[in-house]
Amino acid sequence: MSYFSTVRMVTTISGFDFLKSSIDDYLDQHCCPNDLNLLLESNMDYYQSDDYGVYFGWDNIRWYDQFFPEIIAFCDALEKLEKQSFEYQFLRIGENYDDIEQIYRLKSGKFHPFYPIVQIAGGFDHSI
Repeated sequence: MSYFSTVRMVTTISGFDFLKSSIDDYLDQHCCPNDLNLLLESNMDYYQSDDYGVYFGWDNIRWYDQFFPEIIAFCDALEKLEKQSFEYQFLRIGENYDDIEQIYRLKSGKFHPFYPIVQIAGGFDHSI
């Protein structure tokens, strides 16, 4: 049985570029193919950008940050993004009610008004 998550993130354009190159660097250093980079548009389920930032994410993704190199690379890049002081918001919701992960960094205490609010629409299957 697999466990799946829905993930959404928003960041600046320069933050997105930083993430993407950091993931490529990680994959190169660990001899993984670069097509595992989750930030390739072909690997994303949702992608939207404008002059202010990039909003992207994945639906029903196996988010095991200790087993899959593409997830490990993304999490490593996210830690680097935090250290570089880019603005971002990351939200991951798993299949269980209590499996929610949200991390963010805001320079001004709030996002630019043109950034979308990171949210995930949907629900849980309550059938038995």
